[in-house]
Amino acid sequence: MIMKENPCMQCICDSSFKGPDSPSCRKLECNFPGHGQRLKAGCIPVYFEGQCCYVDWHCPPPSDDEKPITPQSENPDTCQFGSLSIDRGDKLELGDPCVTCSCSFPPDLTCVRKRCPGPPPNTDITKCQQVPREGQCCPEYICRGEGQQNSNDAR
Repeated sequence: MIMKENPCMQCICDSSFKGPDSPSCRKLECNFPGHGQRLKAGCIPVYFEGQCCYVDWHCPPPSDDEKPITPQSENPDTCQFGSLSIDRGDKLELGDPCVTCSCSFPPDLTCVRKRCPGPPPNTDITKCQQVPREGQCCPEYICRGEGQQNSNDAR
């Protein structure tokens, strides 16, 4: 099982389990093939919020045309992304509304991918259509049932 309060710990429910500090628990290993090469290339891992291991990568483009979306400051603590320097507290616009990258813990950027809710509760998902919305991360769900249309405006 994964401990909700510490998603980087994996535990086995056995007689020696007494919590996350027991011998039944160990830290998750997230080293997937290519991990080191991507880090050397300046790529940043992307995580789901509350999840220990990364789910994707974002690598700097050759042109470095991505721009910080908050003003640069005189703060010497910076994160690097390609040839860009991003000050602590600033965010990097990636052009993906589902991913937020910020310079929280220099020198590394932290990128988190948003999880989108599914269709409205208590609906027959086979009667729902996912409708993408331009500039928005999460789709809208149009659900049809007995002559009625339900909409879940997930943001």
